[in-house]
Amino acid sequence: MPTRFLRPLLAIAIFLLSFSVATGPAWAAVTDWQKGGSISPASSSDFASASFQQSLRNLAAIHANYVTLIIPYHQSNIWSTDIQPGWDTPTDASLIAAIHSAHLLGLHVMLKPHIDPYDGQWRANINPSDRNGWFANYDKM
Repeated sequence: MPTRFLRPLLAIAIFLLSFSVATGPAWAAVTDWQKGGSISPASSSDFASASFQQSLRNLAAIHANYVTLIIPYHQSNIWSTDIQPGWDTPTDASLIAAIHSAHLLGLHVMLKPHIDPYDGQWRANINPSDRNGWFANYDKM
């Protein structure tokens, strides 16, 4: 009778003990993580402003190594193929100044265009009527 209970108890004990010998948490062995933040302009000259410069210094102070500059462009609606700069698209001079400032602080720069429809629809729903035309215009940005 005792052997009838001994085998199941032994199996349960071995099963539970197998969890107690597990090692601690595993960590990824990545040495070059991209640590940073994204900055979106409030106007066409915002990337050359003092507040932008302070934002870059703040990123560098927390040991970031990347900054993503959001470049806003616009199109009429989700089906249109027109893509044009807007009131918040940085000027070339502002963008060049931003990249230069970031590099001086040791930050890598990633440019990330955002194309927003003027009619307020969500950019994820962009579905141009002429995809080739849309990408041709995208290429001209």
